Amino acid sequence: MGQLEVSCFAQGSQNVLYALSFGYDLSVKTGNNSVAILLQSNASPSGPNNLTWQVVSTIHQGELFSFLDNLNLQCSVDPNGSFLAWSYNTYALGAPAGASPRPGGFRYDPTLSTSSTTTTGNGGWANVDTPLNYTWTSSSAGGDLFYLNNGNNYDFYHAYIPGAVGASFDIGVLDKTVTPNLMVNSATKWSVLSTIAGVNGMKTSATKMFVWGSAGNSSSLFGSLSEYILSTPLAYICP
Repeated sequence: MGQLEVSCFAQGSQNVLYALSFGYDLSVKTGNNSVAILLQSNASPSGPNNLTWQVVSTIHQGELFSFLDNLNLQCSVDPNGSFLAWSYNTYALGAPAGASPRPGGFRYDPTLSTSSTTTTGNGGWANVDTPLNYTWTSSSAGGDLFYLNNGNNYDFYHAYIPGAVGASFDIGVLDKTVTPNLMVNSATKWSVLSTIAGVNGMKTSATKMFVWGSAGNSSSLFGSLSEYILSTPLAYICP
């Protein structure tokens, strides 16, 4: 039995874990035989010894955008099982030698039809690009993927600080109607509250985003935390 090195985990509904890994298709004798592998655990395992995995879908990596580092990814999965892998160091298909990596990634959707001849399992895969004004980089403070309910479906979002320190942050929304899919900045700039002098990170739950960093008030020794309430259409309410 072989072993897989997991690049990222995401928690789905019913306490199911999803994992993205990369391996090799040994039936391919020439060219690039590397594959992306999406796995799903059993629901609510009682402990590590009861955790089992099954393959949801695979696809040859030659059809996907590639990452500079497969171990420095962000991932998210919505309750319908749509999975998004994301990095600030991504190369588009056909990127010329010496090209600089850009924010991007790919997603799997169990309802997506595909013309791919290398995909296994139900559904399909789609690449995700960004426009040039999407300024999430390795120097950005924080960044987190999340989703919000939109009727019977879910939309993926990505929150990030454009620079190492900022008084505002951007939120990108995934447009699934174009090929490749496109993560574009929303029209609204979100302001960081004055209680935070420098953002260190951000994390989202199902309905809230938490932004933390050094305190704007020098009398505080432990930094500061701000809470934003998320809703669809994208909006927020500050405390």
